[in-house]
Amino acid sequence: MRLHFFTVNKIDDYRKHYSIHSQAKKIFQEQHLQAIEDFDQIFFSLTMKSAFNVSDEDLESEIYGETGIDGLRLDFNCGLRLDVPEGNFRVRISDFDTGHVCLDKYISGGRIISVENYFIRWHVEVFLDDEKIFEHTLNLEGQPVTIIFKNPALGDTLCLVPYFD
Repeated sequence: MRLHFFTVNKIDDYRKHYSIHSQAKKIFQEQHLQAIEDFDQIFFSLTMKSAFNVSDEDLESEIYGETGIDGLRLDFNCGLRLDVPEGNFRVRISDFDTGHVCLDKYISGGRIISVENYFIRWHVEVFLDDEKIFEHTLNLEGQPVTIIFKNPALGDTLCLVPYFD
């Protein structure tokens, strides 16, 4: 399955750090990539695994969120994750509160994953042959939410407690 990463921030904000980032230097040395977009995908995959302590299992585990469309699945574990089946699909993902469009891309087969794992009220639209077939806005009000602390620092954990409500 091909992973497609996207970011809320402008991609150029990440690209300007490529020349000084050790992961980026390693990719440049080991890979012979034709397009900067391919480099972005490898860079984000490695960054999520090292900086955010995300495993391959987190990225590739099954998505159980049914959308009513065969092969199209959505969940918000480890950020936004969306499985897109083979076909002429266009996916638009935006920040619901600001309207900022983070991704607007044609994808045929693969998984879309947000680089940011913090809370964003995502708005997801999926089109098939330019006809909207699915729309969802993240609303966690009244829903059970799991918060996982991967940083063992006690101070970091304690400072977040007031925000749980």
